[in-house]
Amino acid sequence: MSGKRKFDYYVVSKGEGLTNGHEFGIFTEWTECSPHVIGVKGSMFQGCKTIDTAKLILESSSLTPVTIYDNGEWMSLENYLKDNPCKQNDQHVTEHDNNHVDEIEEQIFQDCGGTGMSQNNSDQTEPKHVELPQMAQNDETNEQPDPETSSQCPECESPNNKSMIECISCKKWIHYGCTKLPRYELARYIRYKQRKYNCIACTMHDEKITITVEKLPVFDTTNNTTCTNSPDMSLVEVIKSQIKAELYQFKSSLDKVENSVVILAEKNNSDKTSITERLDAINKLVAQIKITNAVGTDNKKLETIIDKLSNLTKNDGKSGSEPGLEQARLENQQLKNKIDKTNHESMLEIEHLKEKLESTVKNHKLITDEKDKHITSLQKDIDHKEQVMREIINENTRLKKDNEELSQNLSLSKEEILIMKNQLRMTEDQNNEHGSWSQVGKERKERETKSIASWNI
Repeated sequence: MSGKRKFDYYVVSKGEGLTNGHEFGIFTEWTECSPHVIGVKGSMFQGCKTIDTAKLILESSSLTPVTIYDNGEWMSLENYLKDNPCKQNDQHVTEHDNNHVDEIEEQIFQDCGGTGMSQNNSDQTEPKHVELPQMAQNDETNEQPDPETSSQCPECESPNNKSMIECISCKKWIHYGCTKLPRYELARYIRYKQRKYNCIACTMHDEKITITVEKLPVFDTTNNTTCTNSPDMSLVEVIKSQIKAELYQFKSSLDKVENSVVILAEKNNSDKTSITERLDAINKLVAQIKITNAVGTDNKKLETIIDKLSNLTKNDGKSGSEPGLEQARLENQQLKNKIDKTNHESMLEIEHLKEKLESTVKNHKLITDEKDKHITSLQKDIDHKEQVMREIINENTRLKKDNEELSQNLSLSKEEILIMKNQLRMTEDQNNEHGSWSQVGKERKERETKSIASWNI
């Protein structure tokens, strides 16, 4: 079984349960580091070969003071180097490398026209272990071809520029700030050719996991009369480790999906609140329309009364000689004009309210459809991952059964060989008593040949 890559130092950028009063620090042993990052949601850690590289990772993310855990206690980096002066002679990151990281950090915020990269990585939902590649001796940078200026960044849809990185899977160019990577990790993607970047879209779509189990080896016992060698279990261990690795990746992807569901639920709640507010506004508008209609009905009744009064004044023969009736006629005409103006304004306001109501209903329908599509897509993704999880569990169960059967067959074979050895010894003793040495040798050879043949079968 292949072992874990050995590092001299393990940097924890975000962990849990550290006794130094912070969420970050440096460990000299993986056994001391793992309890603070494995199984901790949002944890971030990285293996390093030199103490200077570990120090640079924390300081580039403004995680100070730098403390190190060695021999069961926390101490400052200065005290550790005093107690271990040989560690100062290790290969370290040069000043040029540090300046290069700072220049890249400045470009992240100056050149990206889209969403900026946040320095706070507390919202990440999976432990992220980033292996730092060894320093190239010729100090070469990861020079990539310039992106096409006619295309756009898929994350922010802003025009391309020189401050971008190419996805190795979909071959699209993404702004530095749109990658949402920590500064030190993005700097190493840009600097070193060995590291290949995968964008968020390609990382979220995991293909179906397939595991191929090769045929187990057949044990050759031609030259062995006793079963002293245990079967080679390396293949089974490799398969087990592969299943554990795939299971860990699946759980990490499932955490991402769960986080997306939580975000969607929060957005759904905010949409419901917004829709409720809009419905309240619509109800108010409807109430205003009803009031306006009631006013219009009253105005029509008043117009009818005014018309009747006007007809009465016209039919009265004394109306021309009495100034009081003439004054009443003028006032009635002014009141009628005012009512007509009010009715016209009310009709315009009603039309405007109707248009606004139709627009609100249309927007609400679009938001609901988009939300339903997104929920359906997430549900399909969760169902697929659950199916893959079940297949992995079934495969692991089958391997355990095969291992148990192999162990049982091995025990039975050992017992058969022991019985055969006892029989051979008894036959040899009997032949010694009769003095048939040649016949004993011949029979013994035949028995050994038969036992070997039955063992091979």
